[in-house]
Amino acid sequence: RQCQYRGDESVSMFSQNPTRRVLVIGGGVLVAVILAVAAFFVLTNRSPHTPTPTPPAFVKEGDPTDCTGGFMIDIQETTLFRPGIRIDGPAYTTSGVRIEHGIMKANLSGDELDSDLNVGESVVADGVGMFTLLDVTPRDPSTDGMVGGGGTATFCFQPDPAFDVDPSFF
Repeated sequence: RQCQYRGDESVSMFSQNPTRRVLVIGGGVLVAVILAVAAFFVLTNRSPHTPTPTPPAFVKEGDPTDCTGGFMIDIQETTLFRPGIRIDGPAYTTSGVRIEHGIMKANLSGDELDSDLNVGESVVADGVGMFTLLDVTPRDPSTDGMVGGGGTATFCFQPDPAFDVDPSFF
């Protein structure tokens, strides 16, 4: 009950107890200060680590699906592809293999690379080579929950001349 009525006048509980009035006002100010400090930290807190920007996808000149001088590779979702001779060398995987509004798409990610590609688009991994998305086979819904049930993306991998490719793959 916040107010007591005595005839024609109302008496607030705050007018009867000035200590309660100070506590309520002080509590409200404290909440406002806490919210202001939290908002300040959320809005101004920036990570000291600046991630390396992912190279943009582009369409090669000429026939974007031409794989002359490269190797056609299939990478199934959740599979790790290591094109180099070193076991600790660059590694890539694909995800989001799909056909969306008639356009074949897949994501290629790995060492400093995370690119969404449409068929015919390419992305360059510095010092490793160029990956061009050629085809996709989305996952078969009847294999949901089964090992190896992800979709497959076919790429043309054109290695950088200085990159040592794993001869067991190519």
